[in-house]
Amino acid sequence: MNTVIHGACRGEVKRHTLSLFVANKPGVLIRIALVFARRGYNIDSLAVNESQDPRYSTMTIVVAGDEYCLDQILKQLNKLVNVLQAEDQTEFTEDRGTDGGTDVEKPIQ
Repeated sequence: MNTVIHGACRGEVKRHTLSLFVANKPGVLIRIALVFARRGYNIDSLAVNESQDPRYSTMTIVVAGDEYCLDQILKQLNKLVNVLQAEDQTEFTEDRGTDGGTDVEKPIQ
């Protein structure tokens, strides 16, 4: 079992997929990255797309950490002015499995 010991963070390390809905403005990405950096977390994966409304963007962030510290990070992210919503999507991505949730049959060889 992997554990992380960083300040108040002491628990099992697990990959988390975070989903953020943010204002599409300069400097938003750096403010979000600093929340992770202050707690000593490395972002494993980051995807950013403009939403249907060009004033907003969606971010998907994958990071490894324990439940408590990720909960604290989410609370801090939700306090940022340009973050409209931040939530942990881990339980939904785990249900889909490694194939992305598709039920495509594999070809017979």
